[in-house]
Amino acid sequence: MKLNQLVAIATGEKQNTAKAVGFARDLFAHPELFEGHINTYEPKTEDGDQLPEDRRKIQQTWKGILENMFSVLSDTGSIIVGLDIGNTHAITNVVVDGTSLLEDIPATHLLFLEKSLAEVKKIVTAIPVLDPSVDWHWSENQGCYVSDPTKTIRTQKVPKAIELSPATPQHKAQVELAAFDRAVGTWSKIRQSAAMPVVAKRTMLSRVDRLINAIISAREQANMEEAFPGDALSVLLKYILPVEE
Repeated sequence: MKLNQLVAIATGEKQNTAKAVGFARDLFAHPELFEGHINTYEPKTEDGDQLPEDRRKIQQTWKGILENMFSVLSDTGSIIVGLDIGNTHAITNVVVDGTSLLEDIPATHLLFLEKSLAEVKKIVTAIPVLDPSVDWHWSENQGCYVSDPTKTIRTQKVPKAIELSPATPQHKAQVELAAFDRAVGTWSKIRQSAAMPVVAKRTMLSRVDRLINAIISAREQANMEEAFPGDALSVLLKYILPVEE
């Protein structure tokens, strides 16, 4: 039997075991199921009342329950021991683009590696990237990316008198103060960023995906190893049962 076949069977067997153990626990919680009696009546005189026998049968036995549970446990144990022993022999290489990055890795560890890389991919996906609308340059002195300087004019409001109507012999000139913008200086702005370049992020995600695919392929190959059920748990369960008297 292939290791991947045991993996598929193991889930169902574990469920059967859980049910059998729960069933046994529930039965042992009702001690009345293990009790019975036979009541017979005998009158003192021959013409006394004749009463029917009162009989109650035992419904369960501890041995029967254990034997049933142990049978299910043994079936599950034979699958699990085959799976565990098979995993100790299921080793393979992780090959990416024709290059073997890891050698003789157990199948169980490949699953750990796959889950770890999936988490790494989530983190890399969340890394902020440089604004693509800006031309960035790496600055060794500042230790980050910097943009070319952009200039903006700084202005101030300057009041100025505006004559609305000239003076006449009868009236003074009508004057109003208005505010006008006047350039007083120039701002020069250089943007800084510690974000990741878009191309670098795309490359990193591509590498993570290639690694994950390589690990999945290696795990599938490892799971094609032959595996054989065993009887380790069955031996231990037989030891538990008392000797017949």
